[in-house]
Amino acid sequence: MRAGVEVSTVVRWESGCTTPLPGKRPQIARALGIDLLELERLLSPEPSQPFPAVVSVRSDDGQLAAIAGVREDIAKLTAEYEARPATGLIVRATGLLGRVEAMRATGAGSPTPVRWSRDLDVAESEAAIIVGRLLWDVGGRRDSSAAEAFFDRAARRAGQAGDSVLQVTASLRAAFVGLYGGDPRAGVRRSVQAAVIAAPVSEALFALARLHAAEGHALLGHAAECDRALTTARGAMAAVRADDPARGACPPRTYQRLSGSAYLALGRHAEARAALTEAAERHEPGKVLAVILGQLALACLGEGDTDAALRHVRAAIELAEVTQSVGAWAVAFRAGREIMRAFGGAQPEALEIVDRLLMVLAA
Repeated sequence: MRAGVEVSTVVRWESGCTTPLPGKRPQIARALGIDLLELERLLSPEPSQPFPAVVSVRSDDGQLAAIAGVREDIAKLTAEYEARPATGLIVRATGLLGRVEAMRATGAGSPTPVRWSRDLDVAESEAAIIVGRLLWDVGGRRDSSAAEAFFDRAARRAGQAGDSVLQVTASLRAAFVGLYGGDPRAGVRRSVQAAVIAAPVSEALFALARLHAAEGHALLGHAAECDRALTTARGAMAAVRADDPARGACPPRTYQRLSGSAYLALGRHAEARAALTEAAERHEPGKVLAVILGQLALACLGEGDTDAALRHVRAAIELAEVTQSVGAWAVAFRAGREIMRAFGGAQPEALEIVDRLLMVLAA
């Protein structure tokens, strides 16, 4: 369907059993050829009082339009973040969160909950997620407390809104801080918490949470737990239904990427290389591919294939230079150190890699 959902989901909407999640509404409005404000009117119950209710509806409609505008800006900023450095976006992201907070302040002290409170909770959750992601990157992935606070805030607001998909997304972002910030135990704990929330809602998100738990177990050296989590994730991926609210959250390329990362942490280089090679073939150029290529270089070094390692680390550095991804640079520097060890530090190929990485530090 043009709205990006299954027929069974539309049937539930039409029967009144459920209503579209806020994140789906802009797409539905476009499919119907109406603006978002008109869609919100159609989804909202008619006022039972003649004149006073009309005044209230108009006020609420203005808020709904403002919230929808902020959410569209958040979505654009998030898409932009995937392709450019974080430092130029943090001010805009905090400004969007400030707009959400100002909207909430206009409803403070109201004797009854306003119609737009749920959408406002969702907007605040989305804004807090992007602010947390940017802070985590801008801080060089060293100061975890600020990012975690925003991800926890996002999870709370999503929970208040009853948006389990967004709540799991925020919880997993908090898990990443532990996994990639030096506290894999916390990463595993938060991944498991996210899996518990996801289990009754989305097999795709449950699979994703179990994959990140597998990463954490691998970082801790727990091979058996890692393999069990990977097996569980594969089973959940096979069980994803057409009406899963987050159906695309865990595609095969994500499984290959995260399983490859886990195998690399366990020192199972042949498995890591096979999985990461497949993941690299399935990803478009960007921050994620830069990380994959850096990890692939490490897997090739583990197998003793220095030529392939050099090729992959060069490609990883080129992408990291374009995207300014902190995660990609961290993997590239790790690969550079391993290449120096493998070559003894004297070969021109190794010195070229070191020179490029030193130029990054100088800049």
